[in-house]
Amino acid sequence: MRLLFMSVFLTLTFVACNNTNSEKEEMIYDAMHDNQVEPNIVGSDVDEHGCKGSAGYTWSKLRGDCIRIFEEGTTLLPIDVDESEAVFAAFILYSDDETQLELFLPSEEESILLDKIESLHYETESYLYNVETKTLYIDGEASYIEDGQ
Repeated sequence: MRLLFMSVFLTLTFVACNNTNSEKEEMIYDAMHDNQVEPNIVGSDVDEHGCKGSAGYTWSKLRGDCIRIFEEGTTLLPIDVDESEAVFAAFILYSDDETQLELFLPSEEESILLDKIESLHYETESYLYNVETKTLYIDGEASYIEDGQ
């Protein structure tokens, strides 16, 4: 009788273990084949203009070319900074004839062009840059100031 119980127990244990492995193998197979995702290759992040973001390049409307804004532009730092949060700089770039200013904000996907209104002001809709105080106003509020001011 003991032999019969032992045989039944071992058979059930073997069948149960064998099913678990099959289920795991099937789950792994499904995960590998059903949810195939294209690998993200470093350096393959070319935008619609041909600029490689991973190499630090951004499209400039003023230059009509890919530029490294942190090398060619002027850095603006946020005025109100919470010490517990990361600081994201904005950048400005002047046109060659200084009639326009291109604004690169960390919160915007594309740059914003501001037109020279007076000798010391560039503006468009919600943005105003004061050359004298080196301050960027967003919706009338001083938001960024040139690095080193």
